[in-house]
Amino acid sequence: MQPLEGSTGDDLPNPSPGVVRVPQRSSGRGEHPGRLRIHGAPLQGRVSLHTHTCLVPQIIERTKAHHPYDVPSISTRRIDDGNPEYLAWIRDQTQDCRPGR
Repeated sequence: MQPLEGSTGDDLPNPSPGVVRVPQRSSGRGEHPGRLRIHGAPLQGRVSLHTHTCLVPQIIERTKAHHPYDVPSISTRRIDDGNPEYLAWIRDQTQDCRPGR
């Protein structure tokens, strides 16, 4: 998995608790020192983490500590079904914190 361009490596706990996807990007308006930038403008976008439910509290804590907004938008979506190869890839790429695993 490649880190985001300009990333300090502090974006996620190590090892990363999930598979990171950045599906869209746009220039932001606010000034957030140390944040990713494109053509001098702060980078804003949406990130999708594919992970295990037991890691969500850790992801929320880390995001709140590093996010420029007072209340970052964090929510979960359950994956009930999908392409078996893709679901296996997510399992292989994520840290499993479930008891007995």
